[in-house]
Amino acid sequence: MTGTSRGKRIDVLMVDASKHSTIALAVAHCLAELPEVRLHVLADRRWGPLTWSTLRESLTVTDLGTDAKWLEAIEHAVAAKGIDVMLAVSEPGGQFVAAHRDQLERLAVVAPVPEPEVLGLAINKGKVTAFAAEHGMLVPHTEDVTADRLADGSLLAAVNALEMPVLLKPTGMSAGKGIRQFATSGELIDHLTQLPSIDPDALIIQEIVEGTDICCAVLCAPGGEVVAHSTFQGLTDVEGRFSPWSRMAFSEDMEAVERVQRLTQLLDWEGPANVDFIRRADGDYVFLEFNGRYDGETQGSLMAGVNFAKLHLDLAFGREVSQPPY
Repeated sequence: MTGTSRGKRIDVLMVDASKHSTIALAVAHCLAELPEVRLHVLADRRWGPLTWSTLRESLTVTDLGTDAKWLEAIEHAVAAKGIDVMLAVSEPGGQFVAAHRDQLERLAVVAPVPEPEVLGLAINKGKVTAFAAEHGMLVPHTEDVTADRLADGSLLAAVNALEMPVLLKPTGMSAGKGIRQFATSGELIDHLTQLPSIDPDALIIQEIVEGTDICCAVLCAPGGEVVAHSTFQGLTDVEGRFSPWSRMAFSEDMEAVERVQRLTQLLDWEGPANVDFIRRADGDYVFLEFNGRYDGETQGSLMAGVNFAKLHLDLAFGREVSQPPY
């Protein structure tokens, strides 16, 4: 399909609106800038930012609890709504689309997502930090949390060598959810010993890096080439804030973009992503995390002049994509 079989109209199916409703709303705002687009939304919860929104043409609420049910819902939506292209906006949605790409591409165009194994590596905070370090990027001192390390005392020894305070991070978290800060090693170890269980590969401990928060949102073509980006500095006066920025200042930072492109090429990334750095006082960039989806500040990028959702559709339809001024 080309998205032009009925003239200029393009029917877009957002397959995962309830998996990250805030980002779904931001992407809907981006698509609303395109008069030819009609947005259809698939969700497994009725109430959300797009429930009563005029940004979408239709909302289908159904059971997406298993891959089979999710596929069935998509097949029905494609047939009923005349869908031209499918779009995933969240990491769970991206994982689903990546896993079932071949089947979905028989139904409609699929907006680019990376391969399943690439996505699985990139969205795990511990694995992607280790990957970045292995390839020469500066990263915070990071310790893996396991039940065995806690039991044999090696984790306590490692924590005692860290500079406090530190952060305890779930490796699968999104939008800063679940991050906790600890002022002393004793407080951290006490917290860990009180957990009913510690799942393997579920938690990491990181030192806090002082400096300026720099965020780089990108859209990548196959092979990890960054074809569009925006860079911005988060602005906040809130201590211990880990969620997406509500205030930001956009400015071009090609040093950050170059570091991101090196990482996305190493990963063989495709589609949207967001990478966070700390720029230290000495000018070095320390990698913090990789988000394998549209970022929480997507609407800010739109206001600055970069419509990532439009460009994502352009990639899906094989159109040339170039960096917009911002």
